[in-house]
Amino acid sequence: MTKPNNTEESMRLVSSFWGEKESFSMIPNNLSCPFVEVLFNVDHKVLCIVGKTKKEKYHNIPKLDTNGAPQMNGNTQQAKMERVSQVSYSEYFIKDAAEIDQFILDFAINSESFDHKKYFKVEVEVPVKKSKSKMVVMP
Repeated sequence: MTKPNNTEESMRLVSSFWGEKESFSMIPNNLSCPFVEVLFNVDHKVLCIVGKTKKEKYHNIPKLDTNGAPQMNGNTQQAKMERVSQVSYSEYFIKDAAEIDQFILDFAINSESFDHKKYFKVEVEVPVKKSKSKMVVMP
């Protein structure tokens, strides 16, 4: 892939975590960076991009009592939810590995030295073969 001339290397690749798994993220290098942060979801192999553009979105959040504790729904252990309008940053998601590589090449100042591709490797679980022998239980 080639680096286009019209993009600015305004982010830096850093090692991070997605949950308890090792991953990478991108952080802004300067104030002119068009993104707040970029995270790689290793479970779904998706690049999550948080832009600086804000928009109003509805979110379901737990309904709180006067003490700030979640209100529970009757006898169930689930909290009551309420729909609230909040201003949130815009979000973008890239699934295709080639497009993720190009995005990193376009915006990361250290794209040549940081090995982000190691997080694309899929861990394959090898199924355990079941034994064909039968267990006999004696009375």
